[in-house]
Amino acid sequence: MHEAPTCKRCGAPDSAVVETYGEVLHGHYGSTRFDGTSLIWVSDDHDDLVDCDVICDACTEVLIERGKAEIYHAAFAAPAPANLSKEAYRRLFLLGANTMHQEILMFRGFASAGALLTPDDPDAVEDLRRTLCRKDPTGPGTKQMPAEGETGSLAIEVGRSHATAALLLATQPDPAIDYTKPAEIFAEQMIESDKFWDEAIDILTAK
Repeated sequence: MHEAPTCKRCGAPDSAVVETYGEVLHGHYGSTRFDGTSLIWVSDDHDDLVDCDVICDACTEVLIERGKAEIYHAAFAAPAPANLSKEAYRRLFLLGANTMHQEILMFRGFASAGALLTPDDPDAVEDLRRTLCRKDPTGPGTKQMPAEGETGSLAIEVGRSHATAALLLATQPDPAIDYTKPAEIFAEQMIESDKFWDEAIDILTAK
């Protein structure tokens, strides 16, 4: 019979089923609560956990209860929350953008570099981003309701599309690129989008 590793956080033997990967945590087979579930860190305090540390279900619950991590995707267990916090949206967008940024640079033959946009027009990047990601719910006049429990995964996809747009408009390497500002703007827009749909649903269900 397969035995799980010892929990890195509490030391409980044969219990660790949730593994850390940079900004996210993933639940594995053997978890009764988080099998197939992905979480994003929403705090810089990771309880001294580092990449590839594995923890138990109970410790994962504690991280959620203490506001250090949020579920953003669930394949087998309980569904992810319909709406996430602004910080979760911000970090998921950054995760998608930074990951896609490095992937594109590898294809283009750059070892590590950013992008200098010409012209320096963030609106152009956002416009192209929304062309690449049709489900981006933040565009002007966009009224497409994200699927329940998928807003976290969508945030990553929008971040990836943003990095793609930025690099498609790039003219030369510049290691100083930073996706923090568009991530913050996206997070604020998502909070407004969530509020809009919550109010719309309340009106419809009240009739």
